[in-house]
Amino acid sequence: MNNFFLITPVAVLSLTSPLLLAVESVDMFSSLERYDFQNGFSTTELRSYDGFDDVSGTSIAEDSFNGTGEYYAVNLNAGDDVGIDQQIAYSPFYQQYKRGVNYLTEDAMLTARPINATYTHVIQTSDIGRHEFDIVSPNLTLEESIPVQPLFTFSGVDGTWTTGYDGIGRFEFDPMSTSEFTLTMNLFNAQVIGTHYTSAVTINRVDQGFVGLDSTSLGIQEASVDPSGLAPLVLTFTRGLADDAGDADPTTFGYQEGITFELEGEHVNAWLETGPSSIGTYNFELTKGFVTQTVTGLELHALDSIPEPSASVLLALSFSGFLLRRRRN
Repeated sequence: MNNFFLITPVAVLSLTSPLLLAVESVDMFSSLERYDFQNGFSTTELRSYDGFDDVSGTSIAEDSFNGTGEYYAVNLNAGDDVGIDQQIAYSPFYQQYKRGVNYLTEDAMLTARPINATYTHVIQTSDIGRHEFDIVSPNLTLEESIPVQPLFTFSGVDGTWTTGYDGIGRFEFDPMSTSEFTLTMNLFNAQVIGTHYTSAVTINRVDQGFVGLDSTSLGIQEASVDPSGLAPLVLTFTRGLADDAGDADPTTFGYQEGITFELEGEHVNAWLETGPSSIGTYNFELTKGFVTQTVTGLELHALDSIPEPSASVLLALSFSGFLLRRRRN
């Protein structure tokens, strides 16, 4: 899952109101991603390769493109759909116009979305016509541009690795065996490629449907900032607290029997450009860019405890054993 765009500044742009003349902001991105499942204390397994395209802005909302011939799209100059406006629908999950395409192999993704390609983001409306914004992916192999895979280190808890939904790695532990433990995500790779980078962790609760709990990140860092000097992202889980720990701290959580968390960690390299732009008479600050990122997901499950048998059950079991021994005599 591509989460980098959830931690970028929320953009604001009105495409319809002639009264809005102030300079606002819009974000546009295209990306390549490798998604793994963590299935052990030091191992991960490939889930998929993914491509994403999106535009964000509070006023570029669900009803922004609702007329005949109005749409948001991406048009590639290379790959599988050369020259075709690939229209992108509004995503209620991300609350923006965003699409993701999954590929089973790196070759399949790079055939559809080659390196050094131009992604032309298209905004087409009935009142202002067609407007295009180009994003060029770096002329680097995926291995050269993509960060190291995220990996979580466990401290203060013992448990067993198994497999959850869709093959995700699932760490199961006895909630009564510890009162508090931590998960620490590995640091960003030493070699930063691009203009900016970041790391982030998103935590959801998935045992009672899907509930987004919180996310935390290093913030968007310029490439000149040495990642080794940044503090790692550490999550603390405490027995008996509410699932979000009942506070505003995005790194603290609570657990009890039966609860299941889903964690996604990500490392991101980004090639960003920011500057003034316009659509018709509407002026705004545009941040656009290409992103390569790695994401690792896992589940964290607190087992239900097995209740101790009552005195009557123990007495019945002892009596049954006595009868069985008599029958064998």
